[in-house]
This record gives sequence, structure tokens and C-alpha cells, in this order.
Amino acid sequence: MFIGAGTQSIILNGPTDCIKEEILYQVKKKAYVNCADYLQKKLPLASPLLECISSIDPATRGKDVTLKRLQKLPSFITNVLTSTEDKESYALEIHQYQVNLKLPSPSDDSGKLIPIDIWWSKLFTIEKYTSLSKMVKDVISCFHGPQVEGTFNIMSNLIDKRSGRHILQFRVLNTR
Repeated sequence: MFIGAGTQSIILNGPTDCIKEEILYQVKKKAYVNCADYLQKKLPLASPLLECISSIDPATRGKDVTLKRLQKLPSFITNVLTSTEDKESYALEIHQYQVNLKLPSPSDDSGKLIPIDIWWSKLFTIEKYTSLSKMVKDVISCFHGPQVEGTFNIMSNLIDKRSGRHILQFRVLNTR
């Protein structure tokens, strides 16, 4: 772990162990808070797309803002609901989803939240919300493979047009 010069001098030349621990705790806490502040300023957490995606969290079901965000979601993810029937079905299903009291609880018996993919997998088996399920599957699935690597390749040396590597070869490299 990297330790700055000031912290290193406290460790080497500082007071007793009990006081050192308290000082190090304060330094770590300050670093954690500074990092969190920086990330909140730099990350695009106020993105309308991310706000709409957050509406698929079952813990937010039933809230007015959730319905509004679910209604906006197809305008951001346009390749899922392509037919007019799908769009109309989606509009009806999100209203039904919002008010359905028979859906499973988003938390288990101990009160711990169930992971979103596990919760939705239970809902997929019901097959009542087909258009909503299509949208959710698209949102919570994340493809990884050379197509994604080709888009975000920083080193520009793993996969290129001349590379002889195939998807299976790359996945082996990626999972080691």
C-alpha cells in the first residue's frame, strides 16, 4: 500500500501505538472522504440515462419518479422495443408492474436486499411482463468480448483488424 511522506514520518517517528492508530485512522478517513468527493464531482452520476436505469431496481417500485423514469427509458435504449406493439405493451406493463402487490419482495426474510439480477430472474419466469422483461434484460446484461475490447482498448495491442485472435482465445486471456 502506498503511504505518503507525512504518514510515513508519523509511523516511524510518531508517538505511541494507540495514538498512531488514531492518527492513521483520521488520515484514512480524510483520504476516503476526499476520494468520494472527487468521484462525485467527476463521475456522471446525474446522467438521465443512469437515472432511468436505476428505475429497474425493485426497491424503487411504486414511486412516482420510478414510473416517470421507466417511461423515459425506451427513449435512451432504442434498439429493444422496435415494434409499435412492443412499445404499447411496455407502456401498459410498467403501469401494471408499479401497482402489482403480488410481486416478490425486493428483500429476503432477514431484510437484506436481493441482488437485482436474481430478483428479476424470478420475474422473468412469470412471463407476464414480456416487453418490460426485454428492456430489463438488455439493461442488466453486459457483454464482454473483443467487440467491447476493440472499442475501449487502451493498449491498442490486444485486438486489431490484423490480429488472429478469436473470441474464445480472447476470453481465455481475459479470465486469467
